[in-house]
Amino acid sequence: MNYFPDKSVEENQRFHKILEEVNAHLEYVLLNKFKMSDLVNPEHSLGTGHVVIRFQVGSERWIFRSPLHSRDQLRRAMMAYRLVGSMDLMPEKVYHDGKCVIEKNVEGHPMSSAVSDAALIDLAQKLARMHAIPASCYGPLDFDLQGIHESAADYYSKRPPIVVDRSEADLSEPQDRLLSAAVERANAIHPDLHASRVYLGHGDLWRKNIFVRPVDVRVIDWERIGAYPPEYDLVFLEQADLTSEQQALFMHHYGRTVNASLLSWFNLRRTLLNGGLRLQKKIERLQRLELV
Repeated sequence: MNYFPDKSVEENQRFHKILEEVNAHLEYVLLNKFKMSDLVNPEHSLGTGHVVIRFQVGSERWIFRSPLHSRDQLRRAMMAYRLVGSMDLMPEKVYHDGKCVIEKNVEGHPMSSAVSDAALIDLAQKLARMHAIPASCYGPLDFDLQGIHESAADYYSKRPPIVVDRSEADLSEPQDRLLSAAVERANAIHPDLHASRVYLGHGDLWRKNIFVRPVDVRVIDWERIGAYPPEYDLVFLEQADLTSEQQALFMHHYGRTVNASLLSWFNLRRTLLNGGLRLQKKIERLQRLELV
């Protein structure tokens, strides 16, 4: 039976060969580095670009990650530990080599409006520190503090236009006009992108990558750490459905100047491209955001 119907037989063979190599390396690391002969309570999952295996070590749960398609993912994760590892923002790293990283599992809950003021302040202050580190170019890190694209404006000018499937729901005329205006604005290059400075950023900051604890937070999945306008990261403030009071509290303790128009533009694009949002939900969010 073909468990991956969207792949050809040849692609499936390559895919399973990669999984076999990942499994062999995990066995090697556990046996030779930690003297462990077997996994306790293992859980396996596949991310968009990596294999994730969770397992028990005493009273702790560890997470093994290995990239499926590109060593750049692992390289960026290691750059993240080097660049921001001292900020108490990342999971604790147990081990890494050129093929994998093992971290301690982060306990907590995804970011939501249930976040405590203390945890929200903690996140604001830590992101402000990271967003104060100057970078160059745009996008995921190529090396050190340089992104892989020439500039933000250059990157977005080459992106395919956003198209929204309207067949999912019957829209009223006002809703249809709202959606059309939103798509048009999202597809136009924001003028401030040409002059916007870029800083070190997470690059994939959304509610499920932010683990909230009683008084602080940890952020996971650093494979897209890179050079971005800070507003690119701050989209999570609205996407996590934080209240206006919580957003104000965050911005007060974040303390850095934010381009509200550019933040709105990134928010608009994230909303339209969010495959997890039904069309009516996107319309509701556009109306609430007053993006157009």
